[in-house]
Amino acid sequence: MRLNRDEFLASRQDYSDELVHLTRRRGLLDAWRVLADILIEGRLEARNAHCLVKNRLTELPEEFQSKFNVVCFTECPRSEIKNFARPMKGRSYQVAPFGVAFKKSFLARAIPVFYAPFPADKAAWTIFETLVKAEDWHTLVDFFPFVSQMRSEFDWHWEREWRTAKNVDFEPGDVEAVFCPRSAHADLEWALQAENKEEWYDVTWLDVEDL
Repeated sequence: MRLNRDEFLASRQDYSDELVHLTRRRGLLDAWRVLADILIEGRLEARNAHCLVKNRLTELPEEFQSKFNVVCFTECPRSEIKNFARPMKGRSYQVAPFGVAFKKSFLARAIPVFYAPFPADKAAWTIFETLVKAEDWHTLVDFFPFVSQMRSEFDWHWEREWRTAKNVDFEPGDVEAVFCPRSAHADLEWALQAENKEEWYDVTWLDVEDL
């Protein structure tokens, strides 16, 4: 019997219909505290650019430069999140096993990252130069926040990254799961209770070590 698309995808263990955002230490704030602030505010902020052209953004008008800031997610299934969150050499930052999962349907503006290996990266740079010369800032913003370079020494395509170039505002009902190690539950609950955000207790909490 032929499967329809949804049945086929549901049968694959390497596919997920969720996107997960994992937190990391931010300045003096531990990763659990960053997650607490995200839940309290109900917002993921697009803070930084991570794309191929991030070091050339000063060539664009100032009002367009912040439009390259993104929120990052992984498409990895829940069962692989603990491996994804492990410390790894070569990463410019280390994510922690704290985060939130959403259905892809909720994150309608998120799209998969396009990794440009050689010689595709040369073509991408040609497109960038052409658009800058034409001052076509809107097309640059629509495309390049989602393009990253891929070389043998800089290959992160396995992260299965998706990005959205907008802040993500959400309610508890929009979240499929909260990832938090059991050892940090008390700290996170204390932070939420202090801000009268006990509604987050009703959302599914997962410890990645249990998955």
